[in-house]
Amino acid sequence: MILILIVEDNDDKADMALSVALECGIDKNQVKRVISVSDALEEMMLIQYDIVVLDMNLPIRNKGKSKPDSGITILNEIENDNLQVPKSIIGVTAYNELKDQYSAKFKSFDFNLYSSASSDDWELALEGKINWLKRSNKSSKRTSGKKVIITVHGISTAGKWQDKLEDSLPNNDPDIVCRKFEYFHISALKLMSNKQKDKIYQSFSMELDALFLAFPDSDFYFFSHSFGTYLLGNKLRTMSLENSPRIRSVVLAGSVLKRNFPWCEVKRNLNIGLIVNDCGIKDKALLFSELFTPKLGMAGRTGFYTFESESVINRFHIGGHSFFEESPTFYNTYWLPILDELTVVKAPKINKGIFSELKENLFNNIKFYFWGGILALASSIFAF
Repeated sequence: MILILIVEDNDDKADMALSVALECGIDKNQVKRVISVSDALEEMMLIQYDIVVLDMNLPIRNKGKSKPDSGITILNEIENDNLQVPKSIIGVTAYNELKDQYSAKFKSFDFNLYSSASSDDWELALEGKINWLKRSNKSSKRTSGKKVIITVHGISTAGKWQDKLEDSLPNNDPDIVCRKFEYFHISALKLMSNKQKDKIYQSFSMELDALFLAFPDSDFYFFSHSFGTYLLGNKLRTMSLENSPRIRSVVLAGSVLKRNFPWCEVKRNLNIGLIVNDCGIKDKALLFSELFTPKLGMAGRTGFYTFESESVINRFHIGGHSFFEESPTFYNTYWLPILDELTVVKAPKINKGIFSELKENLFNNIKFYFWGGILALASSIFAF
């Protein structure tokens, strides 16, 4: 799958770039257009695009005035390791003096800057790059018969647990493949925006589809934490058995999903072998996830509402949002048996206590009043 980002505020030039992509057989859903530097930076923080068509004359923000050399900001951010580096950037400018000034900068990244005023070289370059990537992807080796372990971290962690889990696996086993889905640190405040959640989900969904293609006839094992459980759960929810690999197990920790997430339906539709939800009974972060963040909940604290034998096995542990990192033996005790033989080791029985349950119920009830009050306030404002 080839992903293309068009950074262009001129409709005609953007349409020309889109037309080239469509003529090369690229699906329209694989092409994203933005019109400002700020939107381009936001996209490239979350998604690694294969090709970026970058105009030099752009507004810094939407509805702002265009500046002839503002596009160079994006190259500077790549140089400072603040963005996910695309495989190719095709620079475009209508100003010959800018081409002369910044061509060397583009070449230092092995990219090129083209003049749109005197030729259609940039369109030919885009066509050539797309066709080259298509041939390259087609010839890429597809590996079958593997045990593929996918790990997905949360928003406020560097994902160190992913490395620790991988280090716990048998060394030099050629049949085990580990893949980590990683993204830049995002504040909980930004996660209140559905737009932000959707952008990260789009990136995750496309990368996971690519892994399914790369490892046909393989067994998949998923481990996800916090917001990673939201990404994984919602991706699995959209899939069907026809486009799904063999999913042996799904392990969730500190899940931000709602307690009524339809795991029974997902497990049945995809024929998933095992779903385990590891919960920290002192997870304070999930109380605020339940209260303040639309579409999220606190199933990583309370467990999912389910008949366990039918869909999800809830296990409860003493600890907070990253409880599994607090014990040096957690991976060997609870997660490796799932990888080895799909064996679920029971956690010691824990009495959560009445105050903990009252707190969970309180936050659940406050949520309805909180968002109901906001909607009522918004309605009254717009009524005037």
